[in-house]
Amino acid sequence: MIPKQYLLSEEFDYSRTIAADVGPRYAANMGWPTAPLSSAPAHPDAVLVVDNRITERECLFVEQHIATRKNVVVLKIVDPFEEFCRNHSYYRLLFRVRQAPNVYFLSTYRPSEVVEDLDRLTERKKLVFVPYASVDTLNLTPDQRSRFPGVILPGALSKSIYPFGCGYSMTTAKSLIGNRLGEYRRCGACAKPRDIRITRGFSVVWASGSGVAGAGSRVAGRSRWPRRAGTVRPSLRPLSSA
Repeated sequence: MIPKQYLLSEEFDYSRTIAADVGPRYAANMGWPTAPLSSAPAHPDAVLVVDNRITERECLFVEQHIATRKNVVVLKIVDPFEEFCRNHSYYRLLFRVRQAPNVYFLSTYRPSEVVEDLDRLTERKKLVFVPYASVDTLNLTPDQRSRFPGVILPGALSKSIYPFGCGYSMTTAKSLIGNRLGEYRRCGACAKPRDIRITRGFSVVWASGSGVAGAGSRVAGRSRWPRRAGTVRPSLRPLSSA
């Protein structure tokens, strides 16, 4: 079996992320060893999978490596959104190197928008769709009687990225029940802001990761953009224990 090496940015702060969709936690879930991006030349016989959080300066390093080395380089893609991705440095890299014979693409979502264009331009021969790995330790136990009922809406509160989720959150925020019963709590474990709106015994939790361009995250309806992403991992436990 050909060894794989997951290359991490040395300039992006992975502690900013909430979801395990990038960085060391993503690699661990996929069962891939990690290494700093600059160590790429030290793995001539491995398939190199590049994390999508590399910076603009690191994009130039990857492009040079692709041009001067022969081992296969797989560039990982997450978000496909036209508004945020078309002119982003990482996505510009994808289109610049798409014709290189040793370059392939891994998308965690089915191709759409910008990623669909990339797939079409490469004649649908270079992109593979690989969903996130299922993590058994995150499975819920059969007995849910001790857990607090609730709904978690992940993702940025953006009309252009998540129109339905954003519309639902805005509707509940403006409703009479939301205005009277909406509350904010803090996570006692990490003292980070945690937005929980209570409606008839249910909690609605919005959990956002870092922005596509690394600018921050929009967490909860009243938060301001940009904002540094926290490390809150929302749970559905009773608020009294939060």
